[in-house]
Amino acid sequence: MTLPSCTERVDDELFPPYSRRGGKGENQGGKNTNPERTTSLFTASDRHEMGEGNHLPSILAAAVSQSGIKPGVVLLGGDYVGGGKVMTPEFPISDLYSEVYSVLEAPTCDALFSYGSHDACCTDGYSAFFSGPRRCDGYYIYGITYVQVACATDGDASAAVALHSSLLRSGEDFSDFEDDDIILEKSGYSGIDIADRYGMSAESASANFLKWVDSLSDNAPIVVMSHMPLHYNRGDNYGGQIWYEALSEAAKSHDILFLWGHNHTIEEKAADYTDREDEKLADRFKYFLTPSDFLTPGDPMDIQCAEKGETVSARLNFFYANAGYIKLGYGTMITFSGNSSSYDSMTLHRYAAEGIDKETEIGFTGKSNPCTVKLTYGSASSNGRTR
Repeated sequence: MTLPSCTERVDDELFPPYSRRGGKGENQGGKNTNPERTTSLFTASDRHEMGEGNHLPSILAAAVSQSGIKPGVVLLGGDYVGGGKVMTPEFPISDLYSEVYSVLEAPTCDALFSYGSHDACCTDGYSAFFSGPRRCDGYYIYGITYVQVACATDGDASAAVALHSSLLRSGEDFSDFEDDDIILEKSGYSGIDIADRYGMSAESASANFLKWVDSLSDNAPIVVMSHMPLHYNRGDNYGGQIWYEALSEAAKSHDILFLWGHNHTIEEKAADYTDREDEKLADRFKYFLTPSDFLTPGDPMDIQCAEKGETVSARLNFFYANAGYIKLGYGTMITFSGNSSSYDSMTLHRYAAEGIDKETEIGFTGKSNPCTVKLTYGSASSNGRTR
């Protein structure tokens, strides 16, 4: 079954083994049928603005004009409106489409919007958001929702829903709650992603992710977009370790790039943040934080566990990157390069909106911008997956 577009959903109930696209990369009559090729997607997260102050169109236009690349996919990681309160303004998903397609053409570019912690008031309902798997141009995208990382188990998610319902019945004023580390403990949860078909917590969603990975008959790269990160910092991503273990298992047969957003609130500061006099630079440091925003296999990272304050130290065997923070003016162009049957490298290039300082490095890990990394698998095997 060939899935030519990221707009085609892969059904989670069946997860049939996928056959590769036939014919490509094989020698036919002595002709070179394995030419070089590239494919690109643009990623970013946390728009948080409507109208003036929204950098999304400017970042995307800068990425397209400076790179000369028109990405086949625009993949955004949630939190499209709203500030620090639980209650967020209503917004139509058409706002996002219009911004994307003011720069790119709809027939040649798919736009996918995953669900964040401020998106419950989308007037189009939950069907407007992206989750689960899509097959794109020789790679896969997999979307993870907010609650699928915020809650470790289905029991935790159910308890958060019950708490919110109880407080609602008691007449609680939810507008008084800040969006901070213990939001689920204080206000419970009423996000519309609780009904996501792929799971209501890290427990069930990661199991469905691995079920899907196991159904694949190729080794194509997988780009995972999650609103929430896995690393320990804010202490509100209780499913971090569960997802780390699932992604590590998937990385035995696929090159995995895990993208995240969410971490940009006031308590997240670089080590020398208080010594900075430049407010603009300091504001950027709130988001580009330890463990920085691009890690590669072999890099160490402290993973958030299911209990608040508990972490586990690990070395990654997958790529781990911040998607780019829209509100501060940054996005990322990701390009896979190789031939018609496989990709052997991946390049991440951070772009800035007009008037925003350009990055010479990606985060604080000393990796240049752009940064190209080699892939281990990146191919569709004629004999099925290698393990």
